[in-house]
Amino acid sequence: MRRSEYLASATGPRTGKGDATTTTKERFLALKTPSELEACFRDPTVNGAIYARTTLITKKGMTTEVTLTNGKTSTQTDAIQEAFNNFLRDSDFDNRYKPTRNAKDVYGKGAVELKYDDPETKGELLGLASIVDIVNFDYQRDSNQRILIDEETNKPKGFIQKDPAQPKNNVLFDPQQIAFFHHNPFGGYEPYSFLEPIYNVTESKSNIEVGIGQAVYRLGFPILEGIVGSEENPASASEIIDEAKALSSLVFGQDIYVHDHKKELKVHYPQSIRDIQSSNEYMLSQISTGLKIPMVFLMGKAEIHATTISKEARQYFMDILQGEQRSDGRIIENQIFRVFIKTNYPKVDLNNIRFHIKWPEISSEDLDSLSLRNKVYGELGVMTTDEIRDTLDLEPLKPEDIPIPKKVTSATEYNFG
Repeated sequence: MRRSEYLASATGPRTGKGDATTTTKERFLALKTPSELEACFRDPTVNGAIYARTTLITKKGMTTEVTLTNGKTSTQTDAIQEAFNNFLRDSDFDNRYKPTRNAKDVYGKGAVELKYDDPETKGELLGLASIVDIVNFDYQRDSNQRILIDEETNKPKGFIQKDPAQPKNNVLFDPQQIAFFHHNPFGGYEPYSFLEPIYNVTESKSNIEVGIGQAVYRLGFPILEGIVGSEENPASASEIIDEAKALSSLVFGQDIYVHDHKKELKVHYPQSIRDIQSSNEYMLSQISTGLKIPMVFLMGKAEIHATTISKEARQYFMDILQGEQRSDGRIIENQIFRVFIKTNYPKVDLNNIRFHIKWPEISSEDLDSLSLRNKVYGELGVMTTDEIRDTLDLEPLKPEDIPIPKKVTSATEYNFG
């Protein structure tokens, strides 16, 4: 089965946008189903890009800051900040945030449930819980699938966890019970997958990769042809079967075609796969553009060391990631911190305090330059092993681990440019 056929069959029914009456253009422009988005995410290139985004956004963590509106702190703001940090730590927020970010990129939505001591009265906020089935988690909608909007707040009325097999088991959530991380480049409430722009390109890339694989396989393992019998001595069916068995015992991984002398096998072998490979490289460049991530992050280690990123491209990428951090920071503030204050510190006036999330700066330093400098400094003894590991956000080595040997006696051997 071709890759495109697999992607189509894996999605199940797609009434109105993927049935037999849908044109290719309509399917190309239609929003993708969760199954199609998952198929796109399974592509190794896309998968690595999404994890790279999440890693760069979250790997250095975040710190919270609570102050008065004039920017100064007080005993009360210090106590609130400490209490909220303890709440995030005890709720294992870091490990809940990462899969939520991945879900936001893939499905356009990710969510965390807020757990109260009394779900009915929304008493003290105790912790957070992950939404396991994010695919079937959605806004509450009317019969026309429009999001229900609260007339007083002008925001979504609530959420629903659907059970497709047993609709009677659907669970409704108030807005105060959910921190909803969603992506929509147009500013609306509807979730919009980060993978939407590159799905069709990824599908084409998968088909090209299948073609490359088949071409390489056929060049490496050509079809073996066996001809049995002649005009004077025609072959019987049993003789043809015996010849096929004999040939199959002599080779491995090759297709065998045994026939009588009246038939002729014509095989058209690929002359070159360069054109196919160049098309695949074009698809990679399109994925890089669609995901707004430098090509170097879509390639293997060998290419990473041979590729440099311009300062402009790197800064553009860092600006995008920092924008994602600010967006998520606003959700944490409005949908978690403010709820935490209202329930756990009801006497505190939110208008008198200011909450701010600080994200450590995402370094724009070239990775190869950093690696070379660390290598030299380690060999010269300028930096210890643990100091070098700290620049790479790695844990200190255990005492029994071998340190970097100091073999270089002169720094003149190295040219730092």
